[in-house]
Amino acid sequence: MPRLSLGLGVQNTRKVGGGGAAPSGIPVSSTSAVIVSGSPDGANGTYAKLDPTQWDNPISDWFLLWDSVDAAIPNRWSLYNSDTNFIVTHQTWSDQTQIPASGWPNGETITAAL
Repeated sequence: MPRLSLGLGVQNTRKVGGGGAAPSGIPVSSTSAVIVSGSPDGANGTYAKLDPTQWDNPISDWFLLWDSVDAAIPNRWSLYNSDTNFIVTHQTWSDQTQIPASGWPNGETITAAL
């Protein structure tokens, strides 16, 4: 009996990239407000710049701070709840001049407010 071939060859190709794009940051010097979204911990909202290292969400107890709350991981950006002392610290971003837009441990994202 003849065989029927459908010609469905499967190729297994593997591409090795350069590790993806570097995470982007929001320049502190030219931004007056940022928006946090995707936070499972309640940090979502708009934060106004108090100074280059302190950003306040005026309708909650949340702050975005540079290197002032998580002594275990210095020189990082943190989301901090002043009511509960809950801290979410970005583990790898160490640039004080830019706020990390992604890569937050609980899936938060930050964008510049328009």
